[in-house]
Amino acid sequence: MRMRTETEPQFTWTAFYEEFTKNLLDYKDNRPGLVNKFQNARRKFEPEIGRPIPGLDGLQEIDPFTVLATFNRGENTPPANRNKIAAALGDLLEVSITAPERFDGIPTVDNRKSWFFDAKSDVRRDMGYMWDVFEAALDLKSFEDATEFIEVFNRAIQVVGVKRKMTFGLYWIRPDMFVALDKNNKKYVEKYGLARWPFEDNLPLRSGERYVDLCHDLSHQLKHPKFIVSTIQELSQAAWDERDEPNVPPPSPDLPQETGIAEVVPRSQLPETRGNPSPPPNGGAFVPRDPPETTAVAGPRAVEAEDWVEAQLLRERESTVERFGSTHHDGDRLSDNLRVGADFLVKKANSNEILKFVEVKSSRKTLPNTIQLTASEFLRARQCVEDRIPYELWIVSYDAESAAFKVKHKRIIEHFEQQLAEFTEQDFASFGVQLRYPN
Repeated sequence: MRMRTETEPQFTWTAFYEEFTKNLLDYKDNRPGLVNKFQNARRKFEPEIGRPIPGLDGLQEIDPFTVLATFNRGENTPPANRNKIAAALGDLLEVSITAPERFDGIPTVDNRKSWFFDAKSDVRRDMGYMWDVFEAALDLKSFEDATEFIEVFNRAIQVVGVKRKMTFGLYWIRPDMFVALDKNNKKYVEKYGLARWPFEDNLPLRSGERYVDLCHDLSHQLKHPKFIVSTIQELSQAAWDERDEPNVPPPSPDLPQETGIAEVVPRSQLPETRGNPSPPPNGGAFVPRDPPETTAVAGPRAVEAEDWVEAQLLRERESTVERFGSTHHDGDRLSDNLRVGADFLVKKANSNEILKFVEVKSSRKTLPNTIQLTASEFLRARQCVEDRIPYELWIVSYDAESAAFKVKHKRIIEHFEQQLAEFTEQDFASFGVQLRYPN
């Protein structure tokens, strides 16, 4: 849906699109005049691109999104052809900015279904709906005050053949606010947990309210420094670039995000558990609890849990992630001669400065009440107290019945090392870690 580029994405097209749409709005009440200019532009650009654009002969009116679609249609349309069409239309609309040569991050509509009206219906009425949405979108100042926009949007998406295509057009005219509802963006948003995608695949778009909520949520989330992308344009391009990559299973839409609270207590005060409370030689397991089948031991699912956490850590900007857990060299020693004692080491980008250690504990179905640390994990966390480096504990529970790894709950216990500050190595054999979770 977007053209792949050989260099870093550029979004200089936004200035041309902004002035183009502003000048286009001047023709809302002079649609015959716009049709004349549009047909004159066709006579110029169609010979240059070497083919006619079908379906536009004999029009008495035209809507703004159909005009824009002429240079935003066809996944494989060469950028040079898009440039020629945009330039010809821009000249007739007196756009002062040069037409773009690159179209990074711009979704295109299907060549076969690129017009925003139904030729078999009331064309004049349908085009009126498109002009209303076009104007309302350009006037929209805030998603908190989007009542009028939602009203005209809900009317416009009833036009046969428009539906989700409407969101493509909105992105063309306001890429700072609106996201296109295409499969690549959906995959990217869910993969990195940017927002809950409120629309089912292959079902008609019926709710402007839900669409506005999605755009609103994204506008807030993209401001967070932990995400690699910071604008909807960057999201759109990144989604295209990653379209063929495997999708890391996203968190459940209902996944709680609160942090947990760790409480270190003597083993004698812990509830009696079934099974052997000692960790296995390779470490990283829970103290078995009743019922024992709800707790995890080291194995394929523990590795999948670490895979999932790694995907979350990689979203943090300006940092690099080194993995040591499971079979990834967790016995390695660092410069302080201690074993890593954690599943991940997060460093500042382009630097050896350690930002934090991250340990992952995974459990079937429910969040555990108690866990067991290995000696290396305890010693690393204690060293973090001295070094003043955070040691995070991630608790992940998963759906044991699902073939694909699916997270049910997660808790992040920040500065877990502080919970161990008062203990020494001699105390290690006599304490366990009890966990409490906020409601």
